[in-house]
Amino acid sequence: MKKRAVFLLAFAVLLPLSPDAFAHTGFTFTPSVVEANQLDGLTIRTHIQHSRTSSWNQAGAFTISGAPSGLSISSVTSVAAGGHFDLILTLACNASCASSITSSPVVTFTAKGATSSPTPPTPHFYPLSNNHSGTLRINPPKFSIDSPRVAEGNRGDTTMRFTVTLSPAATEQATVSYAVGGTANPGTDYTAIADGTLTFAAGDTSKTIDVTVLGDTLSESSETIVIALSNSTPSYTSILTSSGTGTIVDDDRVLSSDSSLS
Repeated sequence: MKKRAVFLLAFAVLLPLSPDAFAHTGFTFTPSVVEANQLDGLTIRTHIQHSRTSSWNQAGAFTISGAPSGLSISSVTSVAAGGHFDLILTLACNASCASSITSSPVVTFTAKGATSSPTPPTPHFYPLSNNHSGTLRINPPKFSIDSPRVAEGNRGDTTMRFTVTLSPAATEQATVSYAVGGTANPGTDYTAIADGTLTFAAGDTSKTIDVTVLGDTLSESSETIVIALSNSTPSYTSILTSSGTGTIVDDDRVLSSDSSLS
């Protein structure tokens, strides 16, 4: 799996703090791009500068926008950080929440300005500028398949290889089903293969499906083998490219109209 960079959105302190004043100065997301199944239990560190000896442990001091249904802040805890306290926000997103994510939403977390709900610490809660915010992108894994081309050949066998990719890699096992079709005839144009399921272990990014093309000397039109993807799991995964078309290029006639091979 690719390493993802730490995202830090910081805000400059514009005014000095009074003895009991509080200021929210930014969010840190590690990582800044996550899969849907990583949301539950994900922690966000939010910087709070203040001179008190305790912090304000209230999830209601923060709002979330652009979030999938069910995503919430489950708890807020404090940690001492260089003469002030940071708050650690822990997110909750159950299986229903994760399965509702099929696109790539950007979730924005915002620290409220001066507020009376929830009750702030005495005497006031003072972000130096209201509505400091940071963003977190949710990027569910998506399956894709390519479209290979091979020359048929006059005799013997040629391998046509379809590559199915998963991006980003999942952090748990993922599967996708496939069905075989197209204009080519199994048994005469290629060795028949059954429909099946590809299983990606955590961290896997690609799998292949090999089809054996049977050479002959018949002059015929180019033919196709189509692999169609369906039924991806877990439920938060999706299919970006639903089918790949493999072309068997006939080479028993002039190839001027169909000679592009890759």
